[in-house]
Amino acid sequence: MAHIVLFHSALGLRPGVHNFAEQLQKAGHVVTTPDLYGGEVFEDYKAGNKKWFSMGIPAIMQQAQTIAAELSGNLVFAGFSNGAAIAELLAATHPQAKAALLMHGALPLDMLQVAKWPKHAPVQLHYNNKDPFRNPDNDAALKESVRASGASFEEFLYEGHTHLFADPDLPDYSQESAELMLERALHFLKQT
Repeated sequence: MAHIVLFHSALGLRPGVHNFAEQLQKAGHVVTTPDLYGGEVFEDYKAGNKKWFSMGIPAIMQQAQTIAAELSGNLVFAGFSNGAAIAELLAATHPQAKAALLMHGALPLDMLQVAKWPKHAPVQLHYNNKDPFRNPDNDAALKESVRASGASFEEFLYEGHTHLFADPDLPDYSQESAELMLERALHFLKQT
């Protein structure tokens, strides 16, 4: 059983995030879902990204780090899209981080001002193969850093051209891909 800290995307803490958290809880995990927007949610990426950038990335990261500083135990940091960047940063820097579960988001460590990936924190990454926001170079850079540390790195690509494919209330949704991602995530969590 893991304590999973699951960060929302630029669209906010939508019902789809709660739904994913509930599936993890049904498998016996403790899940915390921080709300970085104070209740605001968005239906489209343009509006969500406007909110994200208006808050400022440093301020968002600081807010997430403050939340994480109050948590203890074996922590798995997880996130969707922009929230995956937060999860990646915290998995790389939090002293009790156990793993990173990244859905639809990955950055090279230098963009997060992280020098080295911790050898004790495996990573699992999920993307649609034609996701319009995916940068394969970012994935490759993270993979290289994680493997160089001695930690394991898994990347799963799904057939599709949408972004947040696990949110059933968005047009991006793919039930087949969402179910497979959940199955793979649960297997990953069982191993960490």
